[in-house]
Amino acid sequence: MRHPRFSVLLPVRDRAEVVGRTVAGVLAQTFGDLELIVVDLGSTDRTLDAVRAVADDRVVIFEPDHDVTATAEPSYRDALGMARGRWATVINADVDVDAAWLARIGRLADGSGAGFVSCGGRQIDPRGTISEFRPVVDGGGPTACLRAGAFATTTDRLRSAADLIGDELDAGRGHAAEVDPAGHFGRVALDLAVLDGAVVLHSPELLLSWHDYCPDPSTAHRTDDEMQFHLALQGIDAQARTPIPDERLLARYATAGAMAAVRLQQGRDARRLFRVACRARPEVRDHWTRLLAAHLGPLGQRMCGSTLAAE
Repeated sequence: MRHPRFSVLLPVRDRAEVVGRTVAGVLAQTFGDLELIVVDLGSTDRTLDAVRAVADDRVVIFEPDHDVTATAEPSYRDALGMARGRWATVINADVDVDAAWLARIGRLADGSGAGFVSCGGRQIDPRGTISEFRPVVDGGGPTACLRAGAFATTTDRLRSAADLIGDELDAGRGHAAEVDPAGHFGRVALDLAVLDGAVVLHSPELLLSWHDYCPDPSTAHRTDDEMQFHLALQGIDAQARTPIPDERLLARYATAGAMAAVRLQQGRDARRLFRVACRARPEVRDHWTRLLAAHLGPLGQRMCGSTLAAE
């Protein structure tokens, strides 16, 4: 089996409202030679349903068989054991990634022979205030940005650092990581920066946006169709932000969202999304049939409400 170039790890817990946006953003990368390993840390909401709604065959969902409430360390290490990519990075569900994120850091790694690369990003708070974070150069050389998604290294090196931290915890010399990928892997990255004298290079480009996630209690009561419509829009938005959209994924997101809109009796939204599917994959006759049906009022709703044929 051919191994991907990048393994992207996404530890997540109870982020159903935003995780679809993050997963879709990773899948919309201009550099698509990747796998995304979603590590569920005991979600009690519809997080995994949201992941599946936007995932393709590059996404692997890992559900640990141990208790993650005390520490997530075993889950991180088990997930790294599954990673097949030569390079690895870690994000969380509050991160938006630029479409060129992996392409840029991969090019930096290829052109330098570095063992550790880093980029910058923007912190966006709920009021819209933006703060920029970039790797800096101090008297001792480059300092990496250790925020989630802002660094990448070889998968073997990331495994080694995670094992070192795990050994410290097992020996009672460390603190159990919170169920927070940024906190844990920030520390891993700090160890990596000096591990075995790795060459550290960085790019000043702002390739990520970190959001302060504020749960909206009203969204917890969304129906399945409302959730499906919401996730479809997240997927379409991710595809719209890349110069190389995946036509099959775009059509899939648009069709799923349109079918949900039909059931919600949102005819205008249904027609708009069916048109997106037709433009993305004009050769698929079912898209045109559904678009026509969406213009036929109640009769069209019954036609569209039938089981969606697999593409």
